[in-house]
Amino acid sequence: MLQVQSKCLLCKSSPKQAFYNLVLAGTKVLKVSGTTYPIGRILDRRVFNFQSPGEAEKFYSKKIREKVQGNRERVYEDIDFCLEKSGTRMRTIPIPV
Repeated sequence: MLQVQSKCLLCKSSPKQAFYNLVLAGTKVLKVSGTTYPIGRILDRRVFNFQSPGEAEKFYSKKIREKVQGNRERVYEDIDFCLEKSGTRMRTIPIPV
């Protein structure tokens, strides 16, 4: 069975509230980034392929660590909602606890 992990990160201090979503699925990592304000837009979407699930997980974890470090110009934080694409725009979807 394929295990999928995902992380939704948001930079609330950036003028357009940049977001960074990562999804790990087996040997692939999907990265989607863009803005949420005033309307959501996907600016970049990439799929990274790796030889093994271990390499993919290492990349996934490294990217999350890089984005949430406090010594960056743009610091992201983990959020409790995800972004859903609607045409070319994004909207936030609360995740029930």
